[in-house]
Amino acid sequence: MSITELAIKRPLLICVIFLTLIIFGFIGYSNLSYNLLPKFEAPIISVQTIYKGASSEEVQNNVTKKVEDAVSSIEGVDVVSSTSQENISIVVLQLKQKQTPAPQTDAQRKINQIKNDLPDGADDPVISKFSSSEIPVLRMTAFADISETELYDLVDQTIKPILLNLQGVGQVNLIGGNKREISVKLDNEKLQAYNLSSAQVSQMIAAGNMSYPAGNIENADNRFTIRLDAKLTDVNQLRNLIIRQNKNGSKILLQDVAIVTDATSEPIKINRINGKVGLGIEVSKQSDANAVEVSNAKANSTP
Repeated sequence: MSITELAIKRPLLICVIFLTLIIFGFIGYSNLSYNLLPKFEAPIISVQTIYKGASSEEVQNNVTKKVEDAVSSIEGVDVVSSTSQENISIVVLQLKQKQTPAPQTDAQRKINQIKNDLPDGADDPVISKFSSSEIPVLRMTAFADISETELYDLVDQTIKPILLNLQGVGQVNLIGGNKREISVKLDNEKLQAYNLSSAQVSQMIAAGNMSYPAGNIENADNRFTIRLDAKLTDVNQLRNLIIRQNKNGSKILLQDVAIVTDATSEPIKINRINGKVGLGIEVSKQSDANAVEVSNAKANSTP
């Protein structure tokens, strides 16, 4: 029996088949994931290491060279290139088309083997692989009639957590802005006069800004937890921090050997829109999320 005869003799069956196809087609269309770009992954892996306070030569000799030597032996690596700048090292691996099943895993294993050889002040290397799904789906800029540090704290502590809790959001990055930073500038002459070292001052600052549990107190009805909270909440408290107490009862305070100021961190990136400086917000979606729904959720939730 041909299809034409079947359609004539059993029209109800044909209607049911087409109706089923239409229903499944509608369901599939409604579940489609919209993206700005087709999903693809480039054969590129980057290893980024932050080494604050180091010059480009120190970064090159102490970080970049060690990372290059570690990852260059990975199977499937075609070209290894690197960039060494102040405070940061970036090593880029270009893989061959016929690469190993898990080059990123191999790179992580190699980096873990040399972590102990990196300088103490260097952060753990961050390994990432380029993918179109990691491109931000939404870029915004925040302005306010408040100071730049207050704006940064507002976005970082209030708005950013709200965005991260929305369905489909994978990551939220802040671009630019001035983050609050307490600056402590030691006076070498005063340190020598009081017979103190910078390491001693650093240890006392760290010890004077700690919070940890100190045990429990129980009675017949209640149980209380004791916590030793020595965190500094004010700049004046930091200035009056005791660095050393002498046998004669005199005290050496931090303000006696250093200048303590409530300042901002040195800006690494600057965000501008229409010539006006603001705090940039980049929102990236999860790999399986719908770009349109994620963007609409942001628009409805952002204050």
